[in-house]
Amino acid sequence: KLIAKRNQLTMYLEQAILDYNELSSIKLKIITPVNSVKRGSQLSIFIEKKGKKLYNHLKSNGVFLDWREPNVMRMAPVPLYNSFTDISRFYKILIECT
Repeated sequence: KLIAKRNQLTMYLEQAILDYNELSSIKLKIITPVNSVKRGSQLSIFIEKKGKKLYNHLKSNGVFLDWREPNVMRMAPVPLYNSFTDISRFYKILIECT
């Protein structure tokens, strides 16, 4: 059940990122493998421009994520701690930064 929820949460997060790309001039590129067995729940996201600004906006609004220089954010929706509501909230905060 946990693996199934992990996969669903990660796919929902992936879709939120793709939806964001449709609305924003800041493009996010998922660089982790598409295969859920290889990536688990973690998504690494390459941000070509304004990455640190976006990261700081998310972090200051309570989103827990990791920054890797020079321009990669990492996040992982963990099924024991995260919900679909958390992903929805993340998306709303992300949209604020467009």
